[in-house]
Amino acid sequence: MTAVETATAVEAELTKDWEALRSRATVTVEITSRLLSISTWAAYQSIKAGTFPVPTLAVGRRIIVPTAPLRRALGIDGPGGTETPSDPPDLSIVGEGAS
Repeated sequence: MTAVETATAVEAELTKDWEALRSRATVTVEITSRLLSISTWAAYQSIKAGTFPVPTLAVGRRIIVPTAPLRRALGIDGPGGTETPSDPPDLSIVGEGAS
C-alpha cells in the first residue's frame, strides 16, 4: 500500500468515525480513541484508572462511550449538547500535495 493509499484509508476511517459520533448515542472505545488521537490501549488504561476525559458505560464486559459528553469534550457541541456542525472537520493530511 502506498503512502497516498494509506492516507486515503485513514481519512475514510476518520470520516466513518465522525459520522458515528454525529448519528449514534454511543460509540466504541476504539472509535473514541481514534477521535481523541490516542491508542486504544491508552484509552482502556485511562478508563481503568478513572482518568478518561468523558464518562463511560460498562455493559457486561463491553465498554461504550456516550457521544453527547464526547462531543462536548471535543468542543463540537455547546454546553447544552444541542449544536451539531453540518460538516465534518477537515481531515486532510498535513502536507498533502505539497511540493
